[in-house]
Amino acid sequence: MRQNFYNKKLQLIGWYNGYDKAYRKVVSNRKHLLKIMDAWGIERYVVNDLKENYQVRQIRIKETDKNEVYIISFDDFLKHAVERNFETPQLFVSRKYFKKI
Repeated sequence: MRQNFYNKKLQLIGWYNGYDKAYRKVVSNRKHLLKIMDAWGIERYVVNDLKENYQVRQIRIKETDKNEVYIISFDDFLKHAVERNFETPQLFVSRKYFKKI
């Protein structure tokens, strides 16, 4: 099972894969990295939906500039998340908590 998530502009921002119970997101360092925190973010409404409706165990972020994949458990993401509000409320976690694979 795959569940896609979209932003207000109806752009795909990530998806949940029921096979491996992972939320996946494709990002660019230049556009999406919150440099002041060296952190990746996920929209608050997506995190809430994942928590309430899916059995997500892991977050996998593919960074396209260097073709690297970062992983973190969903519990660790929630534990280290800091909320910031740009266009929408988002939860950010520093890359130091992710494992690069």
